[in-house]
Amino acid sequence: MALFLSPQDRRIVLVKRVIAVPGDHIRISQRVVILNGTALDEKYVMHKAGEEDFYPNDFPNDSSLTGCAEGHEMLSQSVMNGEIIVPTGKYFVLGDNRENSLDSRCWGFVGSSDLVGKPLMIYESVDQSEDETSRPHLHWVWETRWSRLFKFF
Repeated sequence: MALFLSPQDRRIVLVKRVIAVPGDHIRISQRVVILNGTALDEKYVMHKAGEEDFYPNDFPNDSSLTGCAEGHEMLSQSVMNGEIIVPTGKYFVLGDNRENSLDSRCWGFVGSSDLVGKPLMIYESVDQSEDETSRPHLHWVWETRWSRLFKFF
């Protein structure tokens, strides 16, 4: 996990999982991340069945996603033999909620100069629908993911 400045709004600090570091080869096949030829066992990843997926199941690919043209261009320059090779000074990050996460698949690599730090623990974790995100005070007690609170990394 890493804290870094958002490529879309530099005033915001994001938290995502660092999947690949400089020199790594990465691709995604049917939602499974393949890192340096080995499929990752990602028990922490959430896939929501039946939810419309913004991202294709296979990555990298030739399709440019809405709002992601700049990242697509950046990543396409690092594709070789169907894999992305992470360049020096760059990192490939993914959100754990894969179908609902803007991450390196959209905006490209995170530069080492944008890294801010590493999270220490989870102090709040709420399972919210899109409706509830605009009213976070409602349903807080019922939607809190209690098992995640105060988990240290």
